[in-house]
Amino acid sequence: MTPPKTKAKSSPDPTEPAPDTEEPAPPAPEAEAAPPSPPPAPGAPAPPEAPDWERNYRYLLADFDNFRKRVEREREQAVRNAQGRLLLRIIDLHEGIERVTATLPREATPIREGLSLLIKNLDALLRDEGVEPLAQVGGVFSLETHEAVGSVPAPSGVAEGRIALIVQQGYRGPGGLLRPAKVLLAAAPAGTEPAGPDEPKDDTSATDE
Repeated sequence: MTPPKTKAKSSPDPTEPAPDTEEPAPPAPEAEAAPPSPPPAPGAPAPPEAPDWERNYRYLLADFDNFRKRVEREREQAVRNAQGRLLLRIIDLHEGIERVTATLPREATPIREGLSLLIKNLDALLRDEGVEPLAQVGGVFSLETHEAVGSVPAPSGVAEGRIALIVQQGYRGPGGLLRPAKVLLAAAPAGTEPAGPDEPKDDTSATDE
């Protein structure tokens, strides 16, 4: 009886990949939940709150709007100040020409006519720019626009305490007061008492006998 033949084991082919014999890695253990934070101790400061971005944006927008308005006001004020300084220079030139004209001799007619025309042009320029004189003889004295530099006896037709003489005319421009007017006030004639407040009259009648 012939014994069974055994199949010879074939040697592994070096060109074939080796079978995967690694075992799968065990699953990672789940992270444990963080324990809850303990309550704050009594008297401890409260934790900071999260910033309110919408409210901060509104505050920032309001601050910027106020800044823009302030810059606009300052710019307008600077323009008015520069305009006022320029108008004062023109007023000084106008008054200088008037003083020169007043000192010219009568025979200097051509020069007087030329300066008079220049004065008229300057008057029109100041009027177009909104410049107005403040004082007039016989007018009411105002502390806001007039400066009293003295007093003279009241001339005819001027009441006591009114403007009797204009030493230097004052002007108001579009931006406000350019300069106050320097004036002399009308005083009471010598030997008379200054007018005072009216004394109350005694309305009590005599009793019947």
